[in-house]
Amino acid sequence: MTTTISLVVPALTDNTIAFANAAAWNNYWTNISGDAEFDALSVTFYGPTPTSYNAALQPHSLTVDAVNYVFPTLAQFTSLLNAFNALQANYLILRSELYAQGLINNL
Repeated sequence: MTTTISLVVPALTDNTIAFANAAAWNNYWTNISGDAEFDALSVTFYGPTPTSYNAALQPHSLTVDAVNYVFPTLAQFTSLLNAFNALQANYLILRSELYAQGLINNL
C-alpha cells in the first residue's frame, strides 16, 4: 500500500525567529518526505475453492454457405456463470471487510 503524506507548515515571516528567515524556513520544508506504516487488515479467505472457467469445453460450430458459426454450449455457459458467481461473491466479501475496516466509505 502506498500513501502520500503532505505536511502543512505555516509560513514564517521574516524576523519572527532570530536565527532563521522566511526563505530558509520554507526551503527546509520543501522536500521533506516520510514513511507511513499500516497494520495489515484481518480478512477471511474468499470462497471455499476458486472456481474458474473450464477452457477445455468446446463450442458447437455450424457451417452455412461456407460461413462458420460458433455457438457456446450449455456447459460453457454454466462454467462461465459459475466462475462469475464465485468472483462476485468474493468481491462482496472483500468489499464488506474493507468497509468494516474503514478503508472505504460506501458499500
